[in-house]
Amino acid sequence: RAADGNYNIRISISDDEELNRIAGSFNALVEDIRERKIRTDDIEETIQDINSRADEIFRDGVAALKNGDSSSALPLFRTVTILRPESYSSFFNMGVAMARLKQYDEAVDMFRRALEIKPDHEQSLTYMDRILKILNKPLNEEE
Repeated sequence: RAADGNYNIRISISDDEELNRIAGSFNALVEDIRERKIRTDDIEETIQDINSRADEIFRDGVAALKNGDSSSALPLFRTVTILRPESYSSFFNMGVAMARLKQYDEAVDMFRRALEIKPDHEQSLTYMDRILKILNKPLNEEE
């Protein structure tokens, strides 16, 4: 039964000393597996909760950006980049919010970070090029 995933099983202790030691070892092993399984399930549930929350925060950021509220959108996208550092779209949207707030150097940095994750992201290149023109810097200039 334990091999089939039933970790609530216990072997009864007998009068035989050798069987008693084996039963005790088996029971300890099954208990350890059961506790690890519970912790693993908790971790997986926590990760799912974080991902779900990150999706919600991202959608709130996009809505704020669409409503022209870049100041509110910015911390939302920052939060998502912490929860999901691989999210190029969060860096891109943070760059858009920063550009709208005239934080041009920071916006360029965010577009560069988005491009590090997804090098072929045309919108990041386009926005970065526009900002660099405002700043009178060529697109290929290294800082």
